[in-house]
Amino acid sequence: MPELTFNAAVPVEPQLTPFSCSVGATFWCLRSLGQDISQAALQSIMVPALVSPELGLLDASGSTIARLLRDRFGLSAMNANPVSFDAVAGRAGTQPMLIGGRRWHADTGHWVAVRGFEGQRLLLANPGGNGPNFGQQSLDRDDFAARGSFSAVFIDTGGVAAVTGRQFRIANTDGQGANLRAEPSVLSQTIRALPEGVTVSGGEHAWRQVTDDSGMRGWMASEFLVAVVGGFKVANTDGHGANLRSAPDTSAQPPIKLVAEGAPLSGDEHAWRQVTDTDGTFGWIANELLLEVQ
Repeated sequence: MPELTFNAAVPVEPQLTPFSCSVGATFWCLRSLGQDISQAALQSIMVPALVSPELGLLDASGSTIARLLRDRFGLSAMNANPVSFDAVAGRAGTQPMLIGGRRWHADTGHWVAVRGFEGQRLLLANPGGNGPNFGQQSLDRDDFAARGSFSAVFIDTGGVAAVTGRQFRIANTDGQGANLRAEPSVLSQTIRALPEGVTVSGGEHAWRQVTDDSGMRGWMASEFLVAVVGGFKVANTDGHGANLRSAPDTSAQPPIKLVAEGAPLSGDEHAWRQVTDTDGTFGWIANELLLEVQ
């Protein structure tokens, strides 16, 4: 893909209707890459196929926006659902992106574009104006947690994004390589196949979806799980127990519950780790296919 120039200083144009924040945020991202389109023209493309006057963006994961950017505009775009504050902050300012919080105000979601990261705050290109409910111009970590969970759409500009975090290489695949997926699930879209031996940057934790004996389902950091006959048990917490979370992310606040050390759990086959490859592509890989580089 030819390298594109990202201009984070492009002015914000307010969204055209109360329900079209996702259109306005997508429009800003396109304009930040010099795409010659009006917001009205983009809205005619996205409404009603992707966006409803009653519900806003119909697919809160952002996958339909990513597909539109790929198919209609020829851009390399992918969605992440859910996405963490750190994942957004690590890319902010290097490429166009839009993020959507499901509880931006009360129970109403909202989509914004992201200009960059300054200190501890994401700098926004917010099409919602500047009102108290939907007009925020920046978000810190606590703001992000309060408005989440979040999804994101990232647009690759063709440059190499900075790689941060723990380093891993693809391993244990008998030479077949591993699939980088859009979400932590074997049913999720494959973004690309990574050959064995390739180095990636990974998040601090790998996550497994588990269910406790009361039927409560959520995500738990894999290092606090030990396999036992019939499932897993909580372990390695020095007696403190482990948090069951609504998303595979430590910023998914508040935790669903604290599960005591030794408690039995049933769990999915794979634990998943968020990773970024050397081209800056972001996704998930099954943790057993990653070997940490010392």
